[in-house]
Amino acid sequence: MLNRKIIFHRWASANPQKLFDPKRAIKTLAAGIGHSDEYAILATGDVTTAVLPVSYDDDTPKPVRLQMLALRTASKLPAKWRPDAPLESIPLLEGEYSADVTHLCMWQDGVVAQEFHHNAPRVGRLSHFLRKKLDEQMLFNPLYQPDMLTKLEGLRGQLRSVHLAFTKPDYATDLSTGVFGSLLPEVFGKRAPSVNVQIGMGKYGPRNRFLDEGIEQAVFELAENAHEIVDRLVVSGINPDTGKAEHVNLLSERLLVEIQLPEHPSTNSVPDSDATFEALENARLKLDGEGLIARATEAQAMRNAK
Repeated sequence: MLNRKIIFHRWASANPQKLFDPKRAIKTLAAGIGHSDEYAILATGDVTTAVLPVSYDDDTPKPVRLQMLALRTASKLPAKWRPDAPLESIPLLEGEYSADVTHLCMWQDGVVAQEFHHNAPRVGRLSHFLRKKLDEQMLFNPLYQPDMLTKLEGLRGQLRSVHLAFTKPDYATDLSTGVFGSLLPEVFGKRAPSVNVQIGMGKYGPRNRFLDEGIEQAVFELAENAHEIVDRLVVSGINPDTGKAEHVNLLSERLLVEIQLPEHPSTNSVPDSDATFEALENARLKLDGEGLIARATEAQAMRNAK
């Protein structure tokens, strides 16, 4: 069995002149793949992605089902090794790739469920694929536990430290301006593909000193907009009601369900697709039944309206 998390997002149209429709988009993609299998692949810079439609029935309320693959050619693979042999390349035939795969369900009402693991390609890669391949302008916003922002607000004006880590894929926009420009030294600019930085008052700094307003505002903007390339965001501060230190780990506040999935019978470390899609849909039913999807969506809308 494979341990997985099912995480939730909401998709949104980014072009009011052409509203995004998951079934229309995936149906168009499937038609292109019907003419050429290569249509499923998009290569831009160092990023190669494949999106494989699984189901997109117009006549039922069932979600779109798809697989997204992060692909690597032979030139980007690590070497293989054993104690009694030298390092060797991992062989791939012409037209073959190594792949990290994730499964997604996209509902017409905006909810998205993703099978997530350490190497899973992120949904920003999917929005990039749809924009470049199909001219579909859309984006994904993560769903969080409804009280996540309340926890952060309790620390406003009292922030002591921020631990931020991110990995910048080629499809991400420039990080040297905006919220990232406020948090990261200018020396990083566009050149750093990965950053792990802690900003704070220091372990032994005076307890009555806090991060300045500009940094605090950048942290809250980052938390509320939940930039999808962030690998870690932990905010620490003093709760004014208790006088005690508190920590909010943004990624642990994601709306998610932890599950175990059966392994694909012929592919190591990849879950069985039918079981995975069924688990994605059942996870949504579970959270709908608990009212968490609706409450998380409402909380997200309130944050975006500020």
